[in-house]
Amino acid sequence: MAQTQKKTSKKTTDAQQTWNQISGVMRVYGNTFESGKKAITKWSVSVSGKDKDGEYLNYYITVRFAGKDSAEPDTDGLHTIDVENGFLSVDSWTDKKGTVQQALVLVVTANEVLE
Repeated sequence: MAQTQKKTSKKTTDAQQTWNQISGVMRVYGNTFESGKKAITKWSVSVSGKDKDGEYLNYYITVRFAGKDSAEPDTDGLHTIDVENGFLSVDSWTDKKGTVQQALVLVVTANEVLE
């Protein structure tokens, strides 16, 4: 008895979220705070645009370095980094009044510090 094999032409592709993959050179600013006995450096990047009157508007996004291939600059202040891989996420916390706050955060998982 002969066996027949059915051919299927079903293609499988993985969906990619390229809108959320961030790479390129950017300037980040680090500000160091004393918290108890240890110093904490918080990093941010600014996004700017002009309003209808030509005035600049700035929005600051927190930058978090996460993963084995990410590296914070050695000192605080203004630094240039080359981001190989990053993505946007959301931080959520409850403030002293009990209100839930949310903010964008840029998570950098692979980068090189240029200066």
